[in-house]
Amino acid sequence: MSQGALGQVTPPDDGPAGTITTDLDAGEITLRGEIDAALEAALVTVLSDVAARRAAPQLRVDVREVSFIDSTGIKFLALLTQRSAHPVVLLHPSSQVRFVLDTTRISEILTIVD
Repeated sequence: MSQGALGQVTPPDDGPAGTITTDLDAGEITLRGEIDAALEAALVTVLSDVAARRAAPQLRVDVREVSFIDSTGIKFLALLTQRSAHPVVLLHPSSQVRFVLDTTRISEILTIVD
């Protein structure tokens, strides 16, 4: 797992097409691709980073490029909401992602901007 200049965390080369990019000072997290169990270690790292930083008044999670999300991603969003000292806003979920959010009722604890 590696972390880039703006806090991009990606799984090892044999991992999924999912990526996480963070700029926690600005309160931004961007998820792309498949958010599943193969990305779990990277998601845990982001949760730790969020708990350590409290600079931004709000966390914005851009999911417009998420092609798939399973229970690992849902757990991440639930824990992010629980552990953040600030509101979590989910930006631009696709209809597929929105269906999963609504089905699991995680949409009830997030602010969602279509």
